[in-house]
Amino acid sequence: NGVNLAFFTENGRYLGRLQGRQSGNILLRRAQYRQSERNPVPIARNIIAAKIQASKRVLQRHLRNYGSNEDIKAAIISLNSRLRQLKRADNLDCVRGVEGDAASRYFSVFSSLIRGDSGFTFNGRSRRPPRDPLNALLSLLYSIIGKEVGGALQSVGLDPQAGFLHADRPGRDSLAQDILEEFRAWW
Repeated sequence: NGVNLAFFTENGRYLGRLQGRQSGNILLRRAQYRQSERNPVPIARNIIAAKIQASKRVLQRHLRNYGSNEDIKAAIISLNSRLRQLKRADNLDCVRGVEGDAASRYFSVFSSLIRGDSGFTFNGRSRRPPRDPLNALLSLLYSIIGKEVGGALQSVGLDPQAGFLHADRPGRDSLAQDILEEFRAWW
């Protein structure tokens, strides 16, 4: 009957997919490949706009819940500026530059979001390898969620390795990493 089955654990982790003879998915994947090769900028811009908006919302929620903080207010103003700058970005390098500036500004006030009694401190983002427990936790969380996003993409027939923002590399789920960008601030 042309019904595909996707298998997940009871916790929602993607295990695999069973499908009969392959049908329309090639059209979906071809469209994905064409768009990622021909003009990835509009989609990359939207991904980063969503990431910046999410970062801004996290900071605004903190102000609402814990009171005024001039550094966080300045970061929000800076993120608004990055959103305006992003609208004019006409190539991937420019989009990535705006994203880097916005992430830097967000992480410059990230320590203000951490409660003093949590036992965690934050002295800046570090990766490969993370240099402290909080950065290790962020990296672990992003890895786990990235695998989940990759599984979700596979379950609907998209190629998780063909992204728009992250460069294609063997073994890297670039599209999953693209989608993950939109949710990093919330997690």
